[in-house]
Amino acid sequence: MTDFSEYYADENDAIEYRLKVVLFTLAIFACYAAYASGVIDVTWMALITTVLVTRWMIASHELM
Repeated sequence: MTDFSEYYADENDAIEYRLKVVLFTLAIFACYAAYASGVIDVTWMALITTVLVTRWMIASHELM
């Protein structure tokens, strides 16, 4: 019989996904702060946050 335990995440995976969610959230806010302070242009903010939000959604989905 097949062991399905390899398909389930353990506590270490949950810790990793929580850390990723927090880091992506901080990076998104840092990108917005850089835009608000005039360091980066709106085009760069849109490109950077597009990638960061996508990665954030993947990590959030896996965490759930």
